[in-house]
Amino acid sequence: MYVCISVVLYFVLALIYNLICSLFTEFVRYVAWHILTIQSINLLDIPVLHVHYEDYSTNLEKSTDTMLDFLNLERKGKLPYFDSNKNYSQYFTNEERASASDLMKRLVNAKDDSGLGIKLLQRYWVSHDFEKLRDQTLDST
Repeated sequence: MYVCISVVLYFVLALIYNLICSLFTEFVRYVAWHILTIQSINLLDIPVLHVHYEDYSTNLEKSTDTMLDFLNLERKGKLPYFDSNKNYSQYFTNEERASASDLMKRLVNAKDDSGLGIKLLQRYWVSHDFEKLRDQTLDST
């Protein structure tokens, strides 16, 4: 019986380990994408417009017009409906969100000499001050 429990426990722990590794990998990819993009922009010395997903929800027309101006294009017709009601904070505890933020900060600080990565990503970081984080979570719902 103990062998059976040990085998089940082993497989459960293996699943948990794989889940943790895949989440960590996604955060590393996210930060790496930003850092590689910044390095490419600097290397190629090309003009850049930074657009954040949240900009669409606050002012879709202004965001769209800013992109069109950057590309020297004119708007044709009406803009389609944009559903910006995406908030995933309820899927994670405050501690998990703060830990993910800490991981991103450490990865960006280790790989980004220009400081642009911090500027681009810090809007998504949450505080380790859990009282403040609780208030941020309550305000966003």
